[in-house]
Amino acid sequence: MSHPWPLSELNPTFEEALDIALAYLEQTGQASNYVYISRRAARTVKTEWERGVRHKIALANAAIVAVESEMTGARLMKFPRAS
Repeated sequence: MSHPWPLSELNPTFEEALDIALAYLEQTGQASNYVYISRRAARTVKTEWERGVRHKIALANAAIVAVESEMTGARLMKFPRAS
């Protein structure tokens, strides 16, 4: 799947992370404005990559949290603490 990456070069890990995030967002009905949501998720994946995150699930999770946070206006934790 081709995505609107804000990058000059593609990386398979970016693609996999974004595919995971968008599949989740679509299945939960949160990707109604697909172009905007995919770009927002892509920017988040890029930002996290630049911070040193390399695991595709962690990248996907960050994208999901960013989109959900923006949609609800709430600040969600990336990795909730176990109590």
